[in-house]
Amino acid sequence: MILVTGATGTTGTATLNSLIARGASVRAFTRRPDAVLPGGVERAVGSFDDPASLAPAMNGIDSAFLVTLPDPAMLAQEAAFLRAATDAGVQHIVRLSVLDADSVPHPHLVAAEHAPAERALVDSGISWTILRANGFTQNLLAQAPAVAAQDIYVSPLGAAVSMVDTDDIGAMAAAALTEPGHRGRIYEMTGPQALTGKEIAAIFSEVLGREITHVQPSPREAAGALIAAGLPPLRVEQLASLWAYFEHGGGAAVSDDIPRVLGRPALSVRDFIERHRHAFAR
Repeated sequence: MILVTGATGTTGTATLNSLIARGASVRAFTRRPDAVLPGGVERAVGSFDDPASLAPAMNGIDSAFLVTLPDPAMLAQEAAFLRAATDAGVQHIVRLSVLDADSVPHPHLVAAEHAPAERALVDSGISWTILRANGFTQNLLAQAPAVAAQDIYVSPLGAAVSMVDTDDIGAMAAAALTEPGHRGRIYEMTGPQALTGKEIAAIFSEVLGREITHVQPSPREAAGALIAAGLPPLRVEQLASLWAYFEHGGGAAVSDDIPRVLGRPALSVRDFIERHRHAFAR
């Protein structure tokens, strides 16, 4: 049986769906006892901050998909998870990380959080696969109200970024959890091309059939808007460091890992906007 952490989040849900499509036996680890899960999926209620909840969640588990949030508690949470996994005899863990997590010096704050957590997994003695992801295409959904109501796509990014669709992350995680040949491998999760904010706005325009303009606030303006919206200051600081990384070309590389493993092209920004056209419609 496979344990999926972050089971109601974006990447966890995508991984659940991909595993179900493969006919795998899956248990979802979630904080929410009332979370809606796909049929046939077992539920384990708990959290990384509650070590006592990890042991029953691991009972009978052969492999796991591990998602932890980049914050100061990440390393302690992962240590608790790895102890429980070791005690339960878990054989393999697929971990979600970020691009350039192994770069020194760390190129942004999120990488600085993920780097020691990656090392903890590698040093744990449990077989591993690491998925290092670029920014998510699904983040475009945050722009749906502006695109629908004002015909604008607001992004502080001018540089090109090869955003990855989380459905591809889920498919890659499912492959690594159910197929041979992925243990001890690090895969880079990117989309098929790097796009600037203006280019993304042009794709919105083509798909939606009306002109969408790219509006680029300064990083200070963007950070201020996020703080005003209630985002925690640490998360805003992390995002600001990611924006700076992207603006210096850090997110522009395109990897062939997704098409090589999945045997099809990586999903594109155009694919995503077409699939979610209703969210951006007036």
